Amino acid sequence: MPSVAVHTHVFARVAKSTARLRGIPTLRQAFVPQPVVGRTPPELRGYIEGSDQVSGRPFMQEVIDGLTRPLDDADLTGATFERTTPRLVAPDTDENLRKLFLDNRWTDFLPIVLPTEERVAEMLKATSQPPDKVVGRMRAGNFRETWEYTVEKVAVNAVMAGARPEYFPVILALAASNTTSRQGSTTSMTCLGVVNGPVRHEIGMNCGIGALGNPLAYSLAFAENEERSPWQPLHVQKGFKPTDSTVSVFVGLRYIQEGFGPRDTWEAKFRRCLSATAYLPPLVVLDPIVARLFQSRGINSKQDLIDWCADNARLPARDYWDDQWMQTLVRPRAAAGVEPYAAKLKAAPDEIVQMYEPSDINVVVVGGETQGAWKIFGANYVTTVSVDAWR
Repeated sequence: MPSVAVHTHVFARVAKSTARLRGIPTLRQAFVPQPVVGRTPPELRGYIEGSDQVSGRPFMQEVIDGLTRPLDDADLTGATFERTTPRLVAPDTDENLRKLFLDNRWTDFLPIVLPTEERVAEMLKATSQPPDKVVGRMRAGNFRETWEYTVEKVAVNAVMAGARPEYFPVILALAASNTTSRQGSTTSMTCLGVVNGPVRHEIGMNCGIGALGNPLAYSLAFAENEERSPWQPLHVQKGFKPTDSTVSVFVGLRYIQEGFGPRDTWEAKFRRCLSATAYLPPLVVLDPIVARLFQSRGINSKQDLIDWCADNARLPARDYWDDQWMQTLVRPRAAAGVEPYAAKLKAAPDEIVQMYEPSDINVVVVGGETQGAWKIFGANYVTTVSVDAWR
């Protein structure tokens, strides 16, 4: 069936790369300017009547040619790739390894430790799992190729990142979530890991003062302050025993809101924050001071707070759907009849709809009790993985 894929020009490189990796390197594509959202109808018509942003030819001529040009040998050949790689490469210096990563833009410009056989072997001593055991599969973004990785490959990456061997079971558990930290979007996204259980203290994780640094530049990981919390820890809520060590993975972090209290106006403040969350459900992160203050107000468990948030996160249906991510990611599911979204799509514009189910919302207690502060992250819960299984 003749077709032409249309993209905005800033995605030209990834669109062509994705087509090649999926075996259709000559996929017909056309490109309009970025952005599309917020443009007026005359501006959008100008895109169509203007030039293709990659080829420079008239955009509509590019589309017509793509739909009518007969297939040739290159179209029918497809593409294959050699996937085998040597286990070891020729010895070299730390300086040259760093230069290799910098030249290819494979790094965030932090130092890289040369993964020698000796260093990797030392890392592998921290787990009883065999080096060739498959830990998981992940891909750098949606619709990209899935890569399989073993315990040894994770060890290589851990060495390069400068991790200590005692960190390795936690790193393996994170890797076993099959969730890449390289979340792709036109705006910033990242991942978050919450560590629970005895392993927090075994590896010296800080769950007190300064536990939450600025997470906007790098992936964020922190441990729950279970000892100072009046409520069940996250991993127990997810079905694990208090003595189990786990890591829970969230994706998103498109927004962070914060406040202090709970003061007398906390309910109104929380409602405002929740109404601004839209596509990504809230992960509520509280200093132990805040958790105890909530408890003094009759909120005796995390579930009580979760239920309150679910019941108070409400918007008119018009506002609920007035979001780019809701339109592109959620509305198609609603149109297909998937609940609870389908009912919200049928709601009248002024009808008040519930934004989240209680199962969408999570609460974690962390902080050093120097200030009664709380944060709300936009974060989709993915999974909780046992660290003990990777010791």
